[in-house]
Amino acid sequence: MIPKLKSHPITKWLNKNGWSYHKHQIDTLVEVKKGCDILLVAPTGGGKTLAGFLPAITDLIENKYKKNFLHTLYISPLKALTVDVQRNLIQPINDQSLNISVETRTSDTPYSKKRRQKIFPPQMLMTTPESFALLMSDENAEDYFKNIKFLIIDEIHTLINSKRGDLLSLNIARLNKLSLNYIKIGLSATIKDKENVLNFLSQNKQKKIIDIPSINKPSVEILTSDNRIPWSGHMATYSIKALYKKIEKAEMSIIFVNTRAQAELIFHNLWLENKSNLKIAVHHGSLEKKIRKLIEKK
Repeated sequence: MIPKLKSHPITKWLNKNGWSYHKHQIDTLVEVKKGCDILLVAPTGGGKTLAGFLPAITDLIENKYKKNFLHTLYISPLKALTVDVQRNLIQPINDQSLNISVETRTSDTPYSKKRRQKIFPPQMLMTTPESFALLMSDENAEDYFKNIKFLIIDEIHTLINSKRGDLLSLNIARLNKLSLNYIKIGLSATIKDKENVLNFLSQNKQKKIIDIPSINKPSVEILTSDNRIPWSGHMATYSIKALYKKIEKAEMSIIFVNTRAQAELIFHNLWLENKSNLKIAVHHGSLEKKIRKLIEKK
């Protein structure tokens, strides 16, 4: 372990909770201190978020910058993920009484808060590619971004080769003109073409891939159904009974689907099947903000 890391507030918080650093988290910090841009490839639950933010938090603690400038910009493809990451960051920051401000900025953010953020930026801002583009189009963008130290892009593999990725790439190119000396960190799930993602993230000569192999292989099971599977349509409603039996046996379940319409349809059919009165909710971007926030907290 890096000598200074032993007395680091995040180390104390981890020890307090009975946790310790993974090797790739320390490796990321070491390489960033050398000036490298990093693409961290790790499976879900591999500690990517802490690895991405550890260098930024360390820099804020060591240099004790004055507030009122944007130090770290975190970009996620999902609004819900920005909220989740903010909540996870605030826990150690508050626990260790660190004087670091962390806020989100998405389409859900009230106008009054967005206006304040332009005048008094948080040190760490969690946002989406679209909200980042809007900030970049502001007449004061140069002053806002000129002192940035870190750019962290989460789930970066979902953004490349897409219109959202093109938009993000254009704004990163402009950010490179506004701020010359900042570190880029990309966080990605397991992917094959790592070099392509790294080149999307950074054009710097000093850049590195930290690849973490999957330690715990996921258990994959395909549900079988006694019902006839239709050739088209129905969007998996034929498997509701089998799905509900699995949910009953689990402490908590998350069901991922492809569209909002499918989410509503599956939710409706699960609700009709809900003889055990399980707590079931649907979540997608078109829900009212209050309902989404409530579901995310629950």
